[in-house]
Amino acid sequence: MRRRAFLATTSGASLAALAGCLGDTEYTVADTNVQASSGPLSFSASIVDADATIEGPATLKFTLTNTTKEALRIRNYGIWPLGILSLDESLSSNRSPSIKMYSKAYSESNRVEISSDRSSMSVEGRPLTRSLSASGSASATYRIYGNDLPGAGTYYLTGSFDQPILSYTQGTKKWTRYSLRVAVDIQKKKRLPI
Repeated sequence: MRRRAFLATTSGASLAALAGCLGDTEYTVADTNVQASSGPLSFSASIVDADATIEGPATLKFTLTNTTKEALRIRNYGIWPLGILSLDESLSSNRSPSIKMYSKAYSESNRVEISSDRSSMSVEGRPLTRSLSASGSASATYRIYGNDLPGAGTYYLTGSFDQPILSYTQGTKKWTRYSLRVAVDIQKKKRLPI
């Protein structure tokens, strides 16, 4: 009798513990698509971890490559090489509220301050400028938390504090804004029936 009571109690407690988890929507990054980029830079996006679940965030890797035979100076805000990124449902000037993307580099930078619960972020107002060598590449990974997503759909990569994401210059030429359009397709994750 005691064994049945113990099993009933532990299985009930286990289901109660899972009840909150079962209500959370989980997502998966189905595709990334660099729709347009221009100038002497190329940009690629790859999915490192597709699932934005209760267990952890989805992770994307972005790579910026200098396609010229001369070094370029890159300017953005926050972290090298792409700065503080967000996902938006629209690229229009009347943008919807953005979904912040997070990088481990934020916590390693003295230019970015982020609260432990990710509810607030501030960035130093002075631009960060570094050189990207001829034919060189620089990469950064960013995380997307499922509980930050309002739903499934196509989202566009944007700069959180600056549009476009970055500017570049070669030699003594004036700064040029890097035109970039990256679509990220996010779908609801299918769950196994209970």
